[in-house]
Amino acid sequence: MIEILEILKNYNSKYVQKSVANNPTDILKDNPEVVKRISQSWMSKVKNLDWIIKHSCRTLLKDGNNDILELFDSLPPSNIKIEDIKISSKVKME
Repeated sequence: MIEILEILKNYNSKYVQKSVANNPTDILKDNPEVVKRISQSWMSKVKNLDWIIKHSCRTLLKDGNNDILELFDSLPPSNIKIEDIKISSKVKME
């Protein structure tokens, strides 16, 4: 499957790009390391690949995966620390 994605990743068709982007999402369920490796090797090669990678990694991004956050330069700042936070489950609407 990876060999096919390598061939199709540079097609200009949005339909093909979306299909290529959705395949790693399926691979991610069983092999997250494969998706990370593909993402790192494709990143910043061609502009449309960045969109494909971001779409492919959306689950990892939502889960806060540090490897993928770093790939997109989105790691949380190290100089900010949140301690002893309390959040009320009640919301007051006025």
